[in-house]
Amino acid sequence: MKNILLFILLSAATQLSNAYVNEYGHNRIALMAYHFLEQCGHKSITRHYSINDIYTVVNGSTSVDTSVLPFSIYNRLFDWHFYKAEKSIENGTLTLVDTPWFLFNGTFKNPWEKLLVKYQKENDRNEKLKWLGGFAHFIEDMANPAHIIPAFHMAGVKDGIDDFKSSYYNKPPSEFIFKAISKHQLHPCKVFENRYSQLQHKISISVFNQVRDNLVEVTKNELKQDIDHCPGFKWADFYSEAKEGDFFGGFHMQKLQTVFRYKNKKWQKHIVNEKVVIGYEGTLMKNNNSNMTCSFIKSAYQPFIDRLFLNAIIADAMLLKSQAKTF
Repeated sequence: MKNILLFILLSAATQLSNAYVNEYGHNRIALMAYHFLEQCGHKSITRHYSINDIYTVVNGSTSVDTSVLPFSIYNRLFDWHFYKAEKSIENGTLTLVDTPWFLFNGTFKNPWEKLLVKYQKENDRNEKLKWLGGFAHFIEDMANPAHIIPAFHMAGVKDGIDDFKSSYYNKPPSEFIFKAISKHQLHPCKVFENRYSQLQHKISISVFNQVRDNLVEVTKNELKQDIDHCPGFKWADFYSEAKEGDFFGGFHMQKLQTVFRYKNKKWQKHIVNEKVVIGYEGTLMKNNNSNMTCSFIKSAYQPFIDRLFLNAIIADAMLLKSQAKTF
């Protein structure tokens, strides 16, 4: 019986709290960050990495979800990838905190701290690049709002952003031309320079924490942005904050709806519960107020999804640049 339970838990492990499924995220973001740096005039940085080095980083990133090595599948099962940090009174730095629940930890505090130790001690180039990919994975997760609210998701509790194809998949990474997503935005290269200039390099290992926490703030800011086609709505309206004393918030919940479908040659009544709206076609209600609604088709999400994805690319570019001289 114990073996059966363990098998079920391990089978579920790779589906727990993914920010981007590997088809649409972790297998591409670091690679795009490499080409992004080249386009932004940082070839002096990219010279420190061969293209094979970058594929090793990507392999390290994807293996956090899918492999036993170099990351333990037990970490994936018992240490989830949600974010919660507390600020130090002494120096103002942010530190991940434990969020225990039964056998599990809601945050990735334990594997993150192990990475910090392993990365510093590692002398083998390829292994060190894999550990760098591990940092990239957790940082990339911070571009997904569900990981920083956090809103629980796993098998059966879907996050619509997980499977939403970004426009950054329309071309191979080496052929993609980076540009501002809208006329109101700065060019991504300028955004990168601004964010990178905010990092403090006095303590080199703290750069990993800084890149992570910088992206957390960027994602929080995305949630504060207006939804263009729906006056009075913001992207945060798709989520609910955690109640006092709780760790998890949630996704916007729709009310139960009664619909009639033709089945077995007669109309039958069905109850439909639209659990998750973000990323799916449907109608969003403001605070469950049926007088304030916002309708969505797939294309309405695209700019938002692309901004989140670009933020992850920029964060990985910051990571690669900060560690370039190490390689």
